[in-house]
Amino acid sequence: MTTGNKRHSDAPYSCGRWTTVVVNLAISVAFCSLLIGSSVNAADAFTMVVHPSHPKSSIDLETLKQVYMGRLSRWPSGKKVVIVLPKTGTPKSVWLSNELLKLPEQILRTLVTEAVFRGRLVAPVRASSVGDTIAAVAQTEGAIAVLPTASVTDKVKILAIKR
Repeated sequence: MTTGNKRHSDAPYSCGRWTTVVVNLAISVAFCSLLIGSSVNAADAFTMVVHPSHPKSSIDLETLKQVYMGRLSRWPSGKKVVIVLPKTGTPKSVWLSNELLKLPEQILRTLVTEAVFRGRLVAPVRASSVGDTIAAVAQTEGAIAVLPTASVTDKVKILAIKR
């Protein structure tokens, strides 16, 4: 004889079944992310670009860090460095700060702002889109920015990173 109380496993939507479904879904999503992530290398997804008149075609990683930390305010040609910053939280910004420069995004922005206030850098240009970034770099001698590799046009020059 039943007392009217159902066991959890008898309930049509018990906690145990939903937990299993959620765990299986999470595992599936994680596995798919690994597959997708392994086919697209983040280092290849983005590239640094400069104004077309920039005399160099490459930069070493340490020099690039010096630029973004405000310790290098002029290029070897004498032109002022003008940083074109992507919007916070965008894949470009995350790649630049976390993957390339190995700095938390907020720390990078704080370093740039501090360098501007101390007079070591000119105020960065804020770009909210790929088109804005390309236009800013193409129109500003000394400009440097990050772009998705697939979006690079002949209006800007790729600056290879020597690691």
